[in-house]
This record gives sequence, structure tokens and C-alpha cells, in this order.
Amino acid sequence: MVKGFFFKVLLVAICIGHSITTFAQQTIIENGIEYILSEEDYTATISKVDYYSSLKNINIEIPSQITDYYGISYNVTTFGNDSIVFDCNWHGLNHDDLAEGDKWYQDEWTLESYPSLLERITLPESLTKIGKLAFAGCNSLTSICIPENVSFVDSCAFIGCSKLKEVHTPNLMKWKEINFVGTGWDCTANPLNYAHQLFENGEKVDEIDLNLQVFNNIGDYAFYGWDGTSARIVTGVEKIGIGAFGSCQNLVSVSIQSYCADSIGMLCFNNCQNLKHIDLPTSLKRIGSHAFQECRSLAKIDLPGSIKTIERGAFNNCYALESIELPTQITAIKEVTFGSCRSLNNVSIPALVTKIGEESFYGCNTLTEMIVPDDVLTIERAAFNNCQNLRMITFMDSDADLVYADSVRRFPYCDLSLFGESPVERMYIGRNVSESFRNSFCNLQTLKILHFGEGATEVLPEMFGNCEVLDSVSFPSSMKLIGSKAFANAGKLRKITVDAITPPAVSDDTFSPEIYATTELSVPDASLNLYKEAPVWQKFYNITTNQTTRLTNKTEVPGAAIEAIKGSVVVTGATHVRAYNVMGEEVYSGSAGVITLPTGVYVVVADNISKKIRL
Repeated sequence: MVKGFFFKVLLVAICIGHSITTFAQQTIIENGIEYILSEEDYTATISKVDYYSSLKNINIEIPSQITDYYGISYNVTTFGNDSIVFDCNWHGLNHDDLAEGDKWYQDEWTLESYPSLLERITLPESLTKIGKLAFAGCNSLTSICIPENVSFVDSCAFIGCSKLKEVHTPNLMKWKEINFVGTGWDCTANPLNYAHQLFENGEKVDEIDLNLQVFNNIGDYAFYGWDGTSARIVTGVEKIGIGAFGSCQNLVSVSIQSYCADSIGMLCFNNCQNLKHIDLPTSLKRIGSHAFQECRSLAKIDLPGSIKTIERGAFNNCYALESIELPTQITAIKEVTFGSCRSLNNVSIPALVTKIGEESFYGCNTLTEMIVPDDVLTIERAAFNNCQNLRMITFMDSDADLVYADSVRRFPYCDLSLFGESPVERMYIGRNVSESFRNSFCNLQTLKILHFGEGATEVLPEMFGNCEVLDSVSFPSSMKLIGSKAFANAGKLRKITVDAITPPAVSDDTFSPEIYATTELSVPDASLNLYKEAPVWQKFYNITTNQTTRLTNKTEVPGAAIEAIKGSVVVTGATHVRAYNVMGEEVYSGSAGVITLPTGVYVVVADNISKKIRL
């Protein structure tokens, strides 16, 4: 009985001792290489190489196993311990001199100023990880082979390896799954960033053809900097990682035909300056931020209708991009999506879009016209800034107010960041706009023709106060109020058209005083006397009546049929057809049939019916 008790106590003690066991680490140095040994899994990490102190050969070979002082073997699995591995005499600093977060290693000049001698290093097949800064400053290294089992390479692992010419892998399928850490802007971990040339089993990889049978992904920065010309991804890939093909300067053609690929990662094709052709799968749902940024040779891209999200900057600086058809499911044009797309001359914003982001069309120099759909609720700062040929903009009719959001400038007086340097001459506003919008309109020096649609009921004070070349303006039947100084300096107005039966409320200073004698005021026939007696309106010397075709949907009666089919207006059952643009100008008069008109919004009148059509 006593023996049994002591046996149980001993067993409990052993169990407790086992539960609190901590695995020890030991450090040994062999042949100038420092290893940290872990007794938990019997693996070894290379933490330091005293290259200048003891190893001065141009070639170094790292063993697969290292034996400690007790004869126990450890597999070498990690090269680098999140700090500088090679002794740092080459940059004149000691480890103690490096403050936490110091970015000295991103200074390429510093890394080049102290040349190393190491040209080649042989890594063991047991290696699974390459740590941060592992080969930092090895600026004489010309070739390296990454073992097949490596699955993780940490940031800046090869920073400063400027003479690296060849990167070798025994297995391209394993290579594509390596997780290369990095931002893609300055310090990606992929050695191809310097070497550009990738070899598989000694053969140079100029084209990639991935026909995968097992579902998996292409890892982050997998081919970043590769000098190949084409990539074909057929089956098996679900996601293409961050920066996967970033800075592939020779890449001309990409075909993604994987039926399960649903995402293209951030920076995926960033800075592929010679990319001209890309095929995207019908399964694609998301394009990551800056995915095609700096693809300066990409003139056209067909986006599948399955895409629901295009993140910010996706096509920023695509100088050659001429036209693009956005998928109907997207609900926002994100920030800088088409920034500096200098050749973009045709883009239609889908009907479900509710927000146009900051600088989304900044610098689109060949864009001549923009139609903002009625579902858009917010336009952000500088969305149409510096569009040097943007001459017409349409804000479609809506009952909801349109808001301008500028988190930077906070709406200073007459801030032109929304349209700055864009020579807008013609504008249609079919809704009320928020107070924040006033300062974006007040000094449009090129605006000549201004029309308000049926969704607009008021014009804000000072809203167009300094539009000095404004020639004509029209107000809808819904207009109720035109604010103080709204057109205070529009002294060149020649025609004002008002469709409102009841004269809108105005102030004595709403219009520039000199226009009353020279400007024609056109009003509804039934309200002629009302305007002649109304305050301010009665000051106009020349008041006439109008019968303007407005941009509205009239009640349809049996007869002709008007439809938009494949980018054209199709009219049947009518003897005569007329079409008017948003400014009320007649752009077509003739017989029924297929009528081809530029992209835009029109009122089509066919005999006894009229209909608003968007092409």
C-alpha cells in the first residue's frame, strides 16, 4: 500500500516536471558560422557568418546537419535570425550601432560602397526558411539556388545583392508557392528583383505555363522581377498573390484561364511596363489595389462581368489604356483607379456605382465627356482634376443629393480641386448637390453652357459666382430657389431658360446687373405675365416664351417603340424621329430604324412618345 502511494507521487512529479519543461537553446560556432540549436525539434538556425573574420572564400557551402558538443545532430532549416547574418564590416557599422527600425540597409549607395567577395553560396536541401536581411549587402553574389523545401523568405533578404544574375530552383511548382515577404515598393524578398533570370534544373525559364491539377495559389511576389515574356495559367490556381508578377519588365502577354481563379492580388502586375495582352477568367471577382499600376503599354483590357470589386489604383498610370468597359456589378470607383490614364477616352460608369473616389480619373487627358449615374451619392476630392480635354460632364437626375467629400482641404472658398485644369465647357446637373460642392463650381473659367435637370430644385448661393464666360443656363420646372450671388459675375450670359411655371425665388444679387438689358429670358408661355411681374425677373428687358425638350421621361402611349440595343438607339413604328442631348440640342432628325449616336444620354422623340435613353 505504501509502495503504491510513493509510486503515484513519483508519477505525478514526473508528469508535473514534464508539463513545465522548457526546451533549451545552445549556440555553437563551426567554420566561422554561428548556429542556434533548438532542442525542441532538433533544428538549427544560422544566425551569423563571420565572412570577413574567418571565411574569405568566394564560395561557401552550408551543411544540411550540424552536430553539437554532445554528438547530437540538428537539421539546418533556417538561414538568418531576423538580423544581419554576414558580419557588417562592409558598411562600417557594428550590430550595436543599429537602432531598432533603422532603414540604413535600404540605402543602395551604402551597400555598394563596401564590396564583398562572396560570389556563390550553396544552401542545404534541409532549408525551409530564409530570414530577414539574410544576404543583405552580399553585393558580389552572382548566383544562388533556393532549395525545394524553402517555403518562406523574409523581407529584405537579398537587399543590396546588385550583382546577382541567376536564381535557380529545382522545382518551379514549389517555387511559385514560396511566401516572399515585402512591400513591393522597395524591399521585396525575392532575389529575382535583382537577378531577373530564373532557372529550373539548369534551364532558363522564359515562359511560364502552369497547368495545375491540385487547387493552390501563386504566392506573394513569386515571380517579382522575372524577365520572362509570357505567363499562362490554365487550371488549379484560385488566387494570384500580392506582387506575384510585379516589375516583370519583359512580360508582354498573360493568359489566366483557371476556372476557379477569383482574385488578383495587390500589385500583382505592377510596373510591368511592356505588358500588352492579358486574358482574365470569367470566375474573377476581385482585382487588388494597384494590380495593373504602371502597365504603360496596356492599351486594352476586357474585364469579365463577374468582377465585383476593383480596388484603389488598379489602373493608375496605365498611359496607353484607351477604353475600358467596367463590370456592371461594381459599386464604387475607388481612389486613383484610373489616375493618369492619359489615353483613356471612353469609360462608362456602371449604374450601381454609389461612390467615385479621390483622384479616380485624375490626369485622364483625352477624356472628353463623363456621365455620373443617378445612384452615385458621393464624389471625392480631385476626381476629375487635370483632365485636360474634359469638356462635358453630366450628373444624372436623382432625388438624392450629391455630396462632395474632401477630407484634405475642408472646402475652402472656390477650391477647384474637383475640376482643376479640366476645361469643362458644358455641364448638366440633374439633382441637388450638397453645400460642399459649391466651392468646386464657383470659378469654372471655361464653363459656357449649364443645364439643370428635373431632380434639381435649388441653386446654392455663390455656386457659379465667378463663371465669367457662362453663355447660357436653363432651369427645369422643378426649380424653386436660386441663391444669392449664384451667378454674380456671369456678365456674359446671353440666354436664360426657365421651365418652372411659378418663378423661382431669387435675390437682387443673384445675377450680374449688366445682364438684364442684354440677356434673353425664355419662360413657359402660360407664365409670361408672372415673370414680368415677379421680383428680379421683371428686370429682364427681353422675356420670351419657350417650348424646350427637356431630359425627362414622358408618359408613353401606344405607338412607336424606343429601345437601346448594343450601343445604338432602335426605333420602330414611327414616321419621324428626333434625338436631343442633355443640353436640349437636337443631334438627330430623320426616320426610324437603328440610330448610331456617341456614348451619352438622350431624349428620343418618336411621333407621339419620348423616352430617355442612355448609351
